[in-house]
Amino acid sequence: RLIFNPLLIRFIYGEDFRTRPVKISDSGRIRNELQTLCSEALEYQGSGKILIRFDRIPPEVISLEDQKVLREVLEWYKKHHPIWFHWLEIPS
Repeated sequence: RLIFNPLLIRFIYGEDFRTRPVKISDSGRIRNELQTLCSEALEYQGSGKILIRFDRIPPEVISLEDQKVLREVLEWYKKHHPIWFHWLEIPS
């Protein structure tokens, strides 16, 4: 059992992020996890925004299949909690 169990990893491995109670701290956790998991894919924009470039995530780090789940998770959080995830930019 991990001492630190990252949210994004749990979601990639199947935990349902849609039914899990969301806390404002999830925003900071997810931001930190992205910076740890795939820092090479993040572009820091003005006003504290972060653009995630999925084409820059090495498949050795996060498989292409898992990247699809990651995108789905991030898009869901951005859509359903836009205030807390105002910092996140996801290209179409």
